[in-house]
Amino acid sequence: MLKRVRRPGPTTLVVVALAATLLAGSTAAATVPTRGDKQVSVKAWSASACKGLSTWERRLTQLGPGDAADAAAAKAALTTFLSGAARATGRLATTLRRAGVPAVTHGAEIAAAFVSAAKGLRASYVEAGAAASALVTDDPAAALAVQTQIQGAETTLRSAVAEAAAKYPSKKLDRALVATKACNDLG
Repeated sequence: MLKRVRRPGPTTLVVVALAATLLAGSTAAATVPTRGDKQVSVKAWSASACKGLSTWERRLTQLGPGDAADAAAAKAALTTFLSGAARATGRLATTLRRAGVPAVTHGAEIAAAFVSAAKGLRASYVEAGAAASALVTDDPAAALAVQTQIQGAETTLRSAVAEAAAKYPSKKLDRALVATKACNDLG
C-alpha cells in the first residue's frame, strides 16, 4: 500500500527561500547570470524577488497534496504535484534571475544564490517526480524513498542557506525585506 507522502509545505519552502535573500551568497552561485548583472536598488530587488516567491507559494498551495481514495490515486496526485512544483520552481528561478543584482556588498552572490537555490529545488522536484512515476503502489518502502528525497531537498537547501547567511550578512538587504510589502505577505 502506498503511504501518503508528506511534502514540504509552501510556507516552509518560502521561508527557506526567503532566508536565502538574507544569506548574501555562496561560492558556486556567482556563475549564475542575472539580468546582465545589472545592479538594481535593494528595494526593487526585494520587491521582485518576493513577488516571485509569492506567486510560487500560491502555485504550490493550489497544487496541494490532494486526498486520494487508493494507492494508485495517491501516486497520480503526487506525480501531478511534483510536476507542477517543478514547473513553478523553474518559473521562480527565471523571475529571480530577471530581478537583477541588489546594490549591496556581495549583491551578485546574493542574487546568484537565490537563483541557484530555486534551480536546485526544481531539480529535486524533477528527480522526485521521476521516482514517484516509477512507484509500485503496493510497496510502502518505495513511497518512503520518494518522501525522503523531497525532505532531503529541503534539508540540503536549509543547510546551504544557514551556512551562507552566516558568511555574508547584509543589514541593508534585511531592512529592505522587512520594509517590502510583498515580502511581508509571504506565508
